[in-house]
Amino acid sequence: MDITRRQAVKSAAFAIGAVAAAVPVAARAQDAAGASSQDAVMRTRISNTSPLLLSAVYGNTPDSLWWGNTLEGAWSAVPDDIKPYTAIELHPAKVCKPTSCIPKDTPELRAWYKHMLDEAQLLGIPVFLVIMSAGERQTVPAEWLAEQFETYSVLRGAMNIENYWIYNDDLPTNAAKYLEVCARYGGHFIWHDHENWFWQRVMSNKAFADAAAKYPKNLVIATKNTPIRDDASTDSIVNGMWLTGVCENWGASMDTWKWWEKHFTKPFDAVGTRPRDMRSYASEPEAMIACEMMNVYANGGTVYNFECAAYTFMDNDVATPAYLNAIVPFFRFAIDNPAPSRKDVLARTKAVFWEKDGGIESVPDFYKGLSMDDESLPLYDSGRYHALPVIMDRVDEATIKGLFPGAVILTKKSPELARKKEHLDSLYTVAAEGDAFAQRVGDSWCTYNSNANENGEQSATLPLLVHTCKSVEVKLQPHSYVVVQETPYVVMLTIQNYVTDKTAMWELQGNFDASESWKQGELDLTNWLSSNYCVHPADGALRTTEFSLHGVGKERPLTDFTGDGREFSHEESWDEAKGVLKVVLKHNGEVRVLIRAEGAPKV
Repeated sequence: MDITRRQAVKSAAFAIGAVAAAVPVAARAQDAAGASSQDAVMRTRISNTSPLLLSAVYGNTPDSLWWGNTLEGAWSAVPDDIKPYTAIELHPAKVCKPTSCIPKDTPELRAWYKHMLDEAQLLGIPVFLVIMSAGERQTVPAEWLAEQFETYSVLRGAMNIENYWIYNDDLPTNAAKYLEVCARYGGHFIWHDHENWFWQRVMSNKAFADAAAKYPKNLVIATKNTPIRDDASTDSIVNGMWLTGVCENWGASMDTWKWWEKHFTKPFDAVGTRPRDMRSYASEPEAMIACEMMNVYANGGTVYNFECAAYTFMDNDVATPAYLNAIVPFFRFAIDNPAPSRKDVLARTKAVFWEKDGGIESVPDFYKGLSMDDESLPLYDSGRYHALPVIMDRVDEATIKGLFPGAVILTKKSPELARKKEHLDSLYTVAAEGDAFAQRVGDSWCTYNSNANENGEQSATLPLLVHTCKSVEVKLQPHSYVVVQETPYVVMLTIQNYVTDKTAMWELQGNFDASESWKQGELDLTNWLSSNYCVHPADGALRTTEFSLHGVGKERPLTDFTGDGREFSHEESWDEAKGVLKVVLKHNGEVRVLIRAEGAPKV
């Protein structure tokens, strides 16, 4: 943006902000048709029917963004149909002094916040400010945030990101103040963090616990799947916080830096084949990111965020294929097919873990053999037990029994833990067969190949509980998923496997060591991404997904295939004697298959 344009933005935004400040907040708040009077005061409506997608931009200088991006370009990159469900995360990053990404209150930081808010107000772009991160105690005062809410109607809330590695008790105390301000103005306070001890420490802080109890509709608790540990347990704890009413919504920040932390490089290359570097964060296969979104969706999550945005959103104002061809398609699915509600998840829960006798971290390998053998990666082995809720010891037994009537309450001392799989299998009787992840969600199955960096096929046989046919069997390559939705006479499959070949990126010459993060080496990488990966992705290779419908009657099923604009082909074979329709699909992207069929008579 040139100097003349910047001056125009500041002048116009000042005038708009002055008018906005004179209008009551409730009148300025986003008010979707049909919202209740309580929802009308909220600046953003978040629910299973109105999920939120956050996309981040990062500060560079007090009036610019890193990686060559602009705020206007970021909003233009968001497809129009999902704009009502999207906001831009304003992360100060390099503007922070003396250390990047640690938002200590400085004149430069405030100037950047104000500049970006001015521009957002002029352009009508909904934004969230990252106001806390990395354990920083000296962040902007809560009343400064209140002044911004008074001035900018586009300000939707504040965010707190990634403090696990430098926790201190000032964090929840200060967060409570920000939460109160957000609640005062109908905003949301979104807190992303990780590790299975972290949230217990936060909730032991009286100021934050009291604020959460008072303002749950304004609070979003979210996981962040780096560092590479405690993935299942953190999911369970955050899910338990949501189910017990600590927050009205929960979500996740899916972080592709995990690929670097695991020392992964080009997909399927063995660890040690080459040194890891920043190209690792641009190498997590695209559809795997969508599989991570499925974990959130299947367990009632409603807020989706991502890091690193150079790969998961845009560079030089050019959107990435990971964003357009993996993240956006799954988010559209979540809009069109609401995630289970809190009531739904409470009703389906057959067991909870209560931390009365010790935290979940005190039970070694609790998830091993159940849902996740390796908690350093976010893909689950099984979804049979859903995200088994972990309930903090601050919640009493009567409350748990009231929320989860009939559910088994497990603790560290429960004798059932000696036979945990057999015990939980007896409670969760609906199950798929095979080695692929599969979770029942309402009248649907969500399934994916759970291999992160191993090139092995997986399969699942999914019993149909609504349709008159018997089952759907799927064979999935790595980094692919299928959602099977059923009615009595129709089966709909949404199949996704979009990935790109990362060979050219790993053949680049340059200094891409992680020590170059926020330096020229990273710009060299992101410039290559914008001029190559973003505009000419190596995505022409087609991969195979197979599925078959079993228990069909005498009439051959009718099928209808709809792609996403990329090439695909399919072959069908029909075995009338066995009542099996088999389809071999070759594709690299999303394909939806509608099958009209009637099941064979039950014997």
